Amino acid sequence: MTTIDIWSIGCIFAEMISGKALFTGLNDNDQIKQIFKLMGTPTEKDYPGLVKLSEWNSELFENYSPLNLRQFVPEIDDDGFDLLSSMLKIDPDKRITTADALTHPYFKDINQTKCKELYKL
Repeated sequence: MTTIDIWSIGCIFAEMISGKALFTGLNDNDQIKQIFKLMGTPTEKDYPGLVKLSEWNSELFENYSPLNLRQFVPEIDDDGFDLLSSMLKIDPDKRITTADALTHPYFKDINQTKCKELYKL
């Protein structure tokens, strides 16, 4: 599973908890703007290598500070919020892995041995 899948799962997870989509962009540019409005516009400091991405042009994006993600999913408990936050990292290298997500404390009530066998972890 790739980091983009983890991001997508995070978005779906937030929607399942809140009952509404986290980002509702009308097109690619609007979607990225909504992401940056909530998560903050990334910088080279928090996303090393960002300026080397061929699609990145800092002049195209307004500079937003991150908002409190919890206000968009107030129903979530602390473990769920930690899991969601670790899925929605702008820098893909900082996102939680699939294996770590499956063993996250949010899923403490699930039989971890069965999960590891099922997903060959």
